Amino acid sequence: HIQNKALLDQLRELKDENGRLFKLLSEKDFEIKHLKRKRDEERLALATSGLAGAVAATKIVELSKKNRELTAEIEQEKIKCKQNGNRIKELERELQAMLVESALVKSLQEKLATTQLKVTEYRNQV
Repeated sequence: HIQNKALLDQLRELKDENGRLFKLLSEKDFEIKHLKRKRDEERLALATSGLAGAVAATKIVELSKKNRELTAEIEQEKIKCKQNGNRIKELERELQAMLVESALVKSLQEKLATTQLKVTEYRNQV
């Protein structure tokens, strides 16, 4: 029972962490979309405002760099989410095995009690 509780606690913690990671992932996705939109708007503004091409290129390079960094972060978070998902499945399998084992132990204890009762009856008959 203690092992089951520990596994359930660990499973709950991993699910909570996975939820937080998914939330962080969606926030980063939103941030990337926002930056892409901003980049596109700035490209358009720079193209139509007649600013020097060097300024526009610098701004595009900065935004592209930020976009790459965020994309790399998202990939890391996706990997963490996948690893946590696999760990959750593994813990669920362990918990299921523990429950089956627990049921088997209970069954064997009942058989032992029945056998001990029969032995006592036979002893009394003898």
